[in-house]
Amino acid sequence: RQNGLALRTAEPELRTDREVVLAAVAADGRALEFAALGLQADVGVVQAAAQQNLAALQHAAPEMMADRDFVCALLQINGCALQYAAPEVKADRDVALVAVRHTGSALRFASDAARADRELVLAAVSQDGSALEYALPPLPTDRAIVLAAAASQGDSFQHAALGLRADRDVILGAMRRGGDIVLKHVTPELLADRCFVMAAVRVNGLALRHAAPAFRDDREIALVAMQQTAAAARHVSEELLADRSLALAVVEVNGIALQYMSTELRSDREVVKAAVAQTGLALAFAAPALQADRELAFEAVRQAAPALLDAAPALQADREFVLAAIQLNATALHVASEAFRADRSFVHQAVRLNPASFQYVPADMRSDPAFALAAVQQDGLELRHAPPQIRARRDIVTTAVLQNGLALQFASAALQNDRSVVRAA
Repeated sequence: RQNGLALRTAEPELRTDREVVLAAVAADGRALEFAALGLQADVGVVQAAAQQNLAALQHAAPEMMADRDFVCALLQINGCALQYAAPEVKADRDVALVAVRHTGSALRFASDAARADRELVLAAVSQDGSALEYALPPLPTDRAIVLAAAASQGDSFQHAALGLRADRDVILGAMRRGGDIVLKHVTPELLADRCFVMAAVRVNGLALRHAAPAFRDDREIALVAMQQTAAAARHVSEELLADRSLALAVVEVNGIALQYMSTELRSDREVVKAAVAQTGLALAFAAPALQADRELAFEAVRQAAPALLDAAPALQADREFVLAAIQLNATALHVASEAFRADRSFVHQAVRLNPASFQYVPADMRSDPAFALAAVQQDGLELRHAPPQIRARRDIVTTAVLQNGLALQFASAALQNDRSVVRAA
């Protein structure tokens, strides 16, 4: 069990013992080589060995690897088992199709006829784009196949025919599916072509990292790239990252790009305000002084509750500020400090200000009728977030259905059939 290859030096009778051999191949599939011939033809033993180490199949009895049904069963575990199949089985189109649908790269072990079969190759590259490497001509010139491969694995574009790797439409289509990595395999001439680079960054801003260096100083291309993908800023010149008007144009569309702007711009209130208006999460990248700006922090939390965690500590500890944030964005209660979340009066006030915050109330408080009542008085549907014992209380359920009849569906089964409660709904 500890060392399957110990079967090599075992007594002959142990090599014929199915239980012993099963334990050996489970520990190391290669032990199949030392099993008795009869067990090398045993379905269970061979499958156990293959699951541990696919290479064990080279020691399976020849008749096993010539058995179409047995091979297909193996292919459902690992399509690359095709490499060990008998020639006549490997040449079976349906068998090859089973293999590549499970493991696209198994195409390399298929017959030449299979590697030139459009349907089969399309299935292979859809499962694993790298299988394009094993497709035979003319399939690497087939647009649909190349695009399917790129969708599965962008780097597979390197195996497309040269003509397609110079075709702008194909390249952009491949990028939409496989990302900017596709550009690793296009000609330098294209990457120095401004029109092409502009089209590429519109698809994926990170295309800029593959473009000719001169484009890092191209204001228009940088703008489009950063608006599309914030991380494209890593490939923009420092001079442009310090350009205030450019920064404003970028963060108004992609606030997260604030993190890549110069220190001065991250301290610029107007720039930061534009960024947090687009996404509150941009507050994390603002200068500390602006993270303490009540108005900016409030706007950020309104946009995205987790931004509360990026507000200055003084604001996170400000009861009035946090309650006002919860009133606008219920999720803010979920990220409020532990001190506030443990404060029953604070949480009760939060629920009264915004009943939607009830779902973020600590479990012990959600079981308290006072908190549930505060929520359902304003929004009966908040009953859905109450624990079973609350949904079984006539007074709370009645209050909920009076506020919104649809709340009845969240009441306990008994109260859903209670005449007085149903009338109230």
